[in-house]
Amino acid sequence: MGPYKVVFLDSTFQKKKWHQSGRKIDGLTISKELQALCNEQDQLGYDLFSIVQCTGSKGDSGTGPITASLGFLVTFKVRNNTEA
Repeated sequence: MGPYKVVFLDSTFQKKKWHQSGRKIDGLTISKELQALCNEQDQLGYDLFSIVQCTGSKGDSGTGPITASLGFLVTFKVRNNTEA
């Protein structure tokens, strides 16, 4: 296995919060899931390297597709435990 691990963290949305631009992301849930993922990977010897938002079309509003955050690609790197 290489020095990086990539995990897809699916977006969660607040229920019944439809607006013209679509649903609002539930930031509290996403942050808790991200923190749990980081803690889990830390115990496995990985450090957080990057987080990239993934967007795309999700459904159709009748006037066109709704662009939304579909999730996040979270990249971890193997921790370098060598000490000088």
